[in-house]
Amino acid sequence: MLFQDLPVEIIEAILSHLPPKSLVTTSKTSKKLHQVANTPLLWRAHCRTQFRFWDPSHGLPSNFTSPLNDISWKNKFKDRMNLERRVDQSMDILVNSQTDRLPTMQRMLAMSDDFAEYTYDVKEALLRHCAAPEEREDHLARRYWATAVLEKLHRGLAIEEWKRCMLRGGTSSEQLERNLAAFDLFVSDDEHDINSVISSLDDIASELQAEHPELETLPTREKAITVATFLRARGHNGASDEEYHNLPNNFLGKTLRDPEHHSLPLIAVSIFCFVARRVGLSAHPCSFPMHVYAIVSSPDDQDLDSRPSSKAPQNMYIDAFRDPIEVPQHHLLAQLRSMGAAANPDEFLSKAADTEIIVRSSRNIMHSVQTLQMHGNIPLPAPDDPRTPLWYRQKPDFDKAFYASLWSTMLMQTHHSTGMSRRRHYLPFLLEYVQQHCPWDADLVEKHITPMFNRYPEEFETIRILGLLREKDWAQPKVRTRSGELDGQVVNVQYKVGQVFRHRRVNEKSTRYVAQQNITPVNDEPSEALRQLAGRYFKRWDRVTKRFVSNIKDEYPDD
Repeated sequence: MLFQDLPVEIIEAILSHLPPKSLVTTSKTSKKLHQVANTPLLWRAHCRTQFRFWDPSHGLPSNFTSPLNDISWKNKFKDRMNLERRVDQSMDILVNSQTDRLPTMQRMLAMSDDFAEYTYDVKEALLRHCAAPEEREDHLARRYWATAVLEKLHRGLAIEEWKRCMLRGGTSSEQLERNLAAFDLFVSDDEHDINSVISSLDDIASELQAEHPELETLPTREKAITVATFLRARGHNGASDEEYHNLPNNFLGKTLRDPEHHSLPLIAVSIFCFVARRVGLSAHPCSFPMHVYAIVSSPDDQDLDSRPSSKAPQNMYIDAFRDPIEVPQHHLLAQLRSMGAAANPDEFLSKAADTEIIVRSSRNIMHSVQTLQMHGNIPLPAPDDPRTPLWYRQKPDFDKAFYASLWSTMLMQTHHSTGMSRRRHYLPFLLEYVQQHCPWDADLVEKHITPMFNRYPEEFETIRILGLLREKDWAQPKVRTRSGELDGQVVNVQYKVGQVFRHRRVNEKSTRYVAQQNITPVNDEPSEALRQLAGRYFKRWDRVTKRFVSNIKDEYPDD
């Protein structure tokens, strides 16, 4: 029997093991194989297995279970492959040219020709370039620029998440965890995203339900205490005094991935509230000052102990950070009196708006960053040295964390005088960061920040700065040769672009010119952190010459 004479179902099963390119080739050998190879079932499987990340506009993964003929799966796969090729071409441009990088990045991320929205479809290809193998002669540059585009994509998605919060009015909602996970996007350059954070939380809720099948029958009070006790047993015990200001404690995703689950009270409470809602409780953070509690409410027709009640729902307060788990309301009222805030207790003992929690998280991040900066000029042991303070270890990039807090603070303000005053205060810091670290965020600033200052003087200053960034991006770099004149005398540069050096006299780490006599060359293998930074200007590390290979020869042609 010929292969093509086999039943369609068997041929389909055999073809399902072929990679996409082989499937296309096979389809050209006969009419029957062409027909079978183009069935939606095969191409849906390739869409599911070949790509992990899809833009929400595709309606995936839910559409994977929809009727097969509702979607042209082969066309969807072809569109995705065309996008992959477009990303590859754009990456070549980013790596090989110092000019027009801003519009190149925009085109890579654009969902449509007007560049209005970013598409998450590009993440798969970007991650591939982020892991460029060392065999590639430009692997450091490729990794650097792919990471820059990926981080820009993440920031754009985080900003859109926070803007949706404001469009909802910023009220208490079940979207809080997504808004907190958006902070992680600012410090993430890998596969982790908002959906992975929500998936981790769902896994915790599933483990709880598997361990406590009786939850459905428990009264509200007992159910809430069971949830809190379960989380404590799983290591969600907050952070000790010594590590309280450790920067990762501010990030929901990093807390979930940390084996010890260290976190600030705000993060611990948000985890509790998510899991509690998954098992049918009404749970939200409350607005208490100086600490964050969860407020759990009884159903409309019952009290907290499941007794019938015609009164308003009862509230209980859960401390997900420290003992005791349930905090009596009269204790909280006593604390408010000691703070001089007892005049309007409902303001502090009711559900907190999402915007309030986001702003509090921003302030916590700023405080952790300031703790790091205060110790920045004090010599510290290596990060793995046991003498190193706990707050200093395993930190994400604190510049990126600070940038996240700036964006969230700016977006969470209203147009009232107080909100505008805060925006005007933080705007210079945000613009300075963009100029120094990521000028390719100019389009994000133009889209989201500039309209905030319509008819304010800051609007024109912001537009001016963005214009300068774009001018610098398209301008050809000035050529700098190895010899020239200084004060009328011919001088020759002793060292070469790509050499690693230390300042001879001081631990100098600032960005400035250094006199040749103060340079001490270093021939050691560069650290991984230095390799990552070097990718902005260099292609790779040459182990023979002990130098980074220049990727800026148009600016320094002699090297």
